[in-house]
Amino acid sequence: MLLTTSGTAIAIVPTADAAPSATDRASARAADPSEAKVRAADFEWAVKHSKSGIPWALTQAKNTGKKKLVSDETTATSITHANPDGTLTSELTAGPARIQQDGRWVDVNARLTTAADGRVKAKAHPNGLELSGGGGTPMKSLKAADEATARDPGHSR
Repeated sequence: MLLTTSGTAIAIVPTADAAPSATDRASARAADPSEAKVRAADFEWAVKHSKSGIPWALTQAKNTGKKKLVSDETTATSITHANPDGTLTSELTAGPARIQQDGRWVDVNARLTTAADGRVKAKAHPNGLELSGGGGTPMKSLKAADEATARDPGHSR
């Protein structure tokens, strides 16, 4: 309450726009979650929503006691594992060491196999290595084979 010189009493009522008191600021701070709690909640959300990401793999590794592949961090030339102690280990290679087949990472395997149509193919090759199953004309000599133009009867120009 404020009394003016004219003798009129004026009530002063704080509005929502008024600056908060020190007590109000302290209780607001107390209600704010700590940074650690925010990070824990974010991590928990990521574990539930990223089945091949780092948070999920770290949780799986910790729960099982075994390293877990982090598919989202894996490429043809690097592979990353989450370790049970909460760390990550990445291995790098100079060239492709794995490829994706049917949505999974598999090691490159240049072992040749024969397909039903007679083509010869590598089991898992980064460039889909495939050789013709035949059908060309045999060369008359090694010299003729050496001088012949390379061709691929399965693909036209």
